[in-house]
Amino acid sequence: MLGLAEAGDLLRHPIEFASSYVKQTLHKLGKSH
Repeated sequence: MLGLAEAGDLLRHPIEFASSYVKQTLHKLGKSH
């Protein structure tokens, strides 16, 4: 069973990972043009 703190971490960290991944992808796309 997950507590609210653990659930919050699970929700927060994937969002941070996704945002950094999107930034890297946009940076690569910007360089390629």
